[in-house]
Amino acid sequence: MKKVFSSLLLVLIWPFRFLKKSKIDNFVGGLIFGAVFSLVVNILTVQIQEVINKQRTLEAIENEIVINVMQANNIIKSYDDSLKNASPINYFYYSPPYSVDFWTQSGDALRYIAQLDHGVQVRVTLLYDIIFKNANGQVSRTNDIINKDLSKCFDSNFVYKIDDDFCSKLNSTIRTSENLAAELVSQHGNETLDYFHPTEDRLNSWLLKLLLGSKSLIILSGK
Repeated sequence: MKKVFSSLLLVLIWPFRFLKKSKIDNFVGGLIFGAVFSLVVNILTVQIQEVINKQRTLEAIENEIVINVMQANNIIKSYDDSLKNASPINYFYYSPPYSVDFWTQSGDALRYIAQLDHGVQVRVTLLYDIIFKNANGQVSRTNDIINKDLSKCFDSNFVYKIDDDFCSKLNSTIRTSENLAAELVSQHGNETLDYFHPTEDRLNSWLLKLLLGSKSLIILSGK
């Protein structure tokens, strides 16, 4: 950071030194200095805005990953509870897909991820392009089973046929299928977050805190 400020200081001081040594009159010199100073300010403004945009984008990606991991953990917990309590799913049961909205809809996501350390790039990219994609494929197949067969396990009053062998197997199939996707997301999501933590990086950088503030969700702060 000291090198950045030293370089910036040299850029700002250079016009003064140049004008002092030159024989240019004050009026022309003032015009030149004004033009150079405006150029430097514009460059700084663009660079600062780029830093802000990059940080916001990386934190949005991190937030999407964290939400997916939390969703997966809830599904795993629900699966474990269902095994302990032998509780059936309800008539309106639906397996939620994992979010990839920001990753797929924002061109900045790939641009800024490509600027990170190679190892982090690979982990985040594989998480979205392979893990989340495969997990959502599994979720889609689970919902196909739900849409096709689940209604058969309820009577006209929407009461579950608890002693029906077909329904017991269907319930187990749905829960297991959903849980497989959740375990995939939870494991690889947490592993990625061990290396990719832009919110924590911001909180450890006085410059980023100055530009973007120090507020964050506790789960993203690394505490």
